[in-house]
Amino acid sequence: MMDSQPAVHLIPYKKDALADLIGWDGFISKEGIFYKTSERTTFDFGHDIFAEYFYLKETGKDISEGWDELISRVDSKNIDVRVCPTTMLINLLGFVHYEGTNKGAHVTLPNTEYQKDNYTNEQLDVISELARVNGDRNIELVVSRNLNEIKDRKEARVLSRTGR
Repeated sequence: MMDSQPAVHLIPYKKDALADLIGWDGFISKEGIFYKTSERTTFDFGHDIFAEYFYLKETGKDISEGWDELISRVDSKNIDVRVCPTTMLINLLGFVHYEGTNKGAHVTLPNTEYQKDNYTNEQLDVISELARVNGDRNIELVVSRNLNEIKDRKEARVLSRTGR
């Protein structure tokens, strides 16, 4: 029986190689490197699986260890009840998430509460090139959510791990 878990691609693609990646969602590093996570037509959790593997590779820590680092960057009363590996990669390492939709693309930028800047010029260049090669005319740029105030940190951790 084959494992149904999606493959994780840790292959970096520079801007000039993006024409070969039509139809892929992924992350863009601060340096403008694109990492594909899943094909647009698939509804899997490739982006979260990639985020977990990449975070471990880059920091040597399990993504759950990044939780306290993320919380330490803001007022300790604030907790994001929807912290997932994708959110953590965006806000801890400054990645941008590029995801195709039926109307174009949805791009999630880091929140300046956690990162000094929302994005770099290199990331914008890659967003523009991905939009060009994929024919995405409508690009929705959103900033990752602020951490929501919640009193019980343990409750927030449970909520974040269960996806509620």
